[in-house]
Amino acid sequence: YELVIRDWSSDVCSSDLKITVKIFDINGNEINQLTINKSSFSAVISFDMQTFSNGTYTYSIIYKSQEVNSGKFVVIH
Repeated sequence: YELVIRDWSSDVCSSDLKITVKIFDINGNEINQLTINKSSFSAVISFDMQTFSNGTYTYSIIYKSQEVNSGKFVVIH
């Protein structure tokens, strides 16, 4: 599964930035954290969905200690 993020705020548009992606379960417990490099205007975050149980998850993308994007996804095997 790939999550493509494109709608960065204006302060996150320079190239080769490291961002942190945190994934939470439905109860708000952090279950995974990734640090990736992004290109100028997008990032592709790859997940092995087999490691997730069925359910709804949320993600937060953090740059310089501030959330710059968030959303949710549903896993159904």
